[in-house]
Amino acid sequence: MLGVLISKKRKGISLIAVSIALLSGCSATHVMGPSAGVDSKYSPVNERERTGVVRYLNKGADFVIKSRRNDAYKKMYESCNGKYKIVNESVKDGDLPVYSISNIIFLDRGKYVFIEYRCIH
Repeated sequence: MLGVLISKKRKGISLIAVSIALLSGCSATHVMGPSAGVDSKYSPVNERERTGVVRYLNKGADFVIKSRRNDAYKKMYESCNGKYKIVNESVKDGDLPVYSISNIIFLDRGKYVFIEYRCIH
């Protein structure tokens, strides 16, 4: 009986660990925000032309990847207070997230989409 309880508990912990691993990286992240159009006598002449960068994990089910991309669009839209245009887009290797399931350690190299964008003023 005790063995069954421990086994169920271990499966529950494993399920939680797998869920965390699958849900990690579920949204886009701002790597660098665009120019805020700071009016300062010390600002460079091209301050308003500076771009921002957003990234999202390009791994998982199609609907998850589409959701992350939509979140990236939302972050760009919000940071520009409206209109923006994509200047460049690339896919690069990302960090190595580490997670453990049932005392087994996994290293996961993810591919990230980096989107460089510029606000339309």
